[in-house]
Amino acid sequence: MKRRISALDSFRALAILAVLLYHYFSRWTYPKNDISLYPYDDAYDYFGYAYLGVEFFFIISGFVIFFTLEKTLNLKVFWKKRFIRLVPPIIFASVTTFIFVKLLDDESLFLNSNQFKNFIPSITFISPQILKTIFKGNWGYIDGSYWSLWPEIQFYALSSILYFLNKKRFVFNYIAVSSAIICLNTLVKFFKQTPKFNLLPESFFHYYQIIFDKGFNLVNYIPFFSLGFIFYIFYKNHHDNVKTCLINKLYLAFLILYVLFIYGGIDESFIIRIIYACMLVLFYVFIYHPEYLRFFENKFLVRIGVSSYFLYLIHQNIGVLIIHYWGSNNYGFIVPSLLVLSLIPLSIFYSEKIDRPVGKWLRNRLIK
Repeated sequence: MKRRISALDSFRALAILAVLLYHYFSRWTYPKNDISLYPYDDAYDYFGYAYLGVEFFFIISGFVIFFTLEKTLNLKVFWKKRFIRLVPPIIFASVTTFIFVKLLDDESLFLNSNQFKNFIPSITFISPQILKTIFKGNWGYIDGSYWSLWPEIQFYALSSILYFLNKKRFVFNYIAVSSAIICLNTLVKFFKQTPKFNLLPESFFHYYQIIFDKGFNLVNYIPFFSLGFIFYIFYKNHHDNVKTCLINKLYLAFLILYVLFIYGGIDESFIIRIIYACMLVLFYVFIYHPEYLRFFENKFLVRIGVSSYFLYLIHQNIGVLIIHYWGSNNYGFIVPSLLVLSLIPLSIFYSEKIDRPVGKWLRNRLIK
């Protein structure tokens, strides 16, 4: 099996492009924000659902981490690899964003980016809510986009511990643990939303929200990571011409039904469910009919996907400030479009010319 899978990198490209469009046209205007940071206000607010690119990233991560675990010697090496992959880019991006915002943000639009102490949650990935609970005061990420890295870290911890505790029973143990988390979290939210069936004290929900919704929030996103996990099993079995066992099929059915009909509650938008369905279809075609996804072998699209992590880290606050100060009311789409066209090659350059050599140097010294 190949070290990198081109289609997955192209999926990352789709996800990051969606997130960029969301942040440059929809996130920082009405009704999602009290004031509009775009000179064009909501004139181009066509990407209100593009934030779902983050959930797509989570599915891809679930797939890739299982793929990575099978090629890793032990738990220590796994976390060294994660350190090499995640930490240098976020240090570089955090410093760059901090300096840029300090120089440009005269109106204090991004207060968290102006506070040196916020390097702590940013480069450790820890949720600011946990730091607020322990140390009090105001904490935040240097860039709000970093929020999604904390669920990623929690997923890495859960999956790697389960894998190296018992490799032979890993699939069964992961299915059991993740299913329990999903069901218990759904049950708690059901009780909170339907008081007539609630047998739990109000204080329970208060502490549950602090600990899980605002702290260890993997419980809210584990269905997406788990979809990637089970898709990898189907992909591997199809590649090796091995029959997939019943429990894996039932688990996939459970996750699909959960994400399409239960996740988000009964008020979840129909459009969101359609987008989730498209993600699932993409993975199905990728596994069983890759010949229909030849477009995703495009080398430029793959390079965007490979550099998507740095692009994700660097794009939001810097880009929105540029739009805010140098955008225009008329033809407002020009500045954000130029931003996208500029940040993509910049991120590719960083990933290929800086991050790759740094990663190689670190691997030579940290992983024997």
